[in-house]
Amino acid sequence: MSARPRLFVALMLGRELGEPLVRAVDAALGAVAVGDGARPPGLRRYAPADLHLTLFFLGATASDSIEPLSRALGALSLRHGPFDLRVTRAGAFPARGKERVLWLGVDEARAGGLERLAADVADACTALGARAEARPWRAHVTVARARERTRVRVRVPERFFDLDPGLGWKPTRLQLVESLAGRERAEGERERYRVVADFALATR
Repeated sequence: MSARPRLFVALMLGRELGEPLVRAVDAALGAVAVGDGARPPGLRRYAPADLHLTLFFLGATASDSIEPLSRALGALSLRHGPFDLRVTRAGAFPARGKERVLWLGVDEARAGGLERLAADVADACTALGARAEARPWRAHVTVARARERTRVRVRVPERFFDLDPGLGWKPTRLQLVESLAGRERAEGERERYRVVADFALATR
């Protein structure tokens, strides 16, 4: 681990849920097969194991902050859940026609639980010195990003925005994750994440 790892708190979907979502995204985007996966033109698609719902982004974090942060997350995780979620409609940031990030929305059967979890995670992180998020939190799973410094104009087909997988998801763990996206990557290589610590959520 680097001296100041780039961290975020998330719910990771895992490969079992990630693989059918990636197949649906690739089909909607008309992805071209490359090597052992598929890559939408002009976009860097996330690998199945990397798909996640971000609850709070900490950014560069001092290594000596990880232990107290882990204690705080472990304590609050057991106060939240169970969650009955569904991965749903597709969208883009900042807007359609100017797509830089493609995502799938996340709904829950009993509204409010995810927002309370995100608020408690934000409180725990900011209490330990993290900077508060500037934008309102919104539940979504990023599935692709425009490639940095690409000269290819991203053209997102309309059928992507019709995508609504309706995939059920019952997360049982809360994760503290390190982003490895800042390191040098070969052309076509996808972002990678490493789980630093994970914590059980309430399941009943």
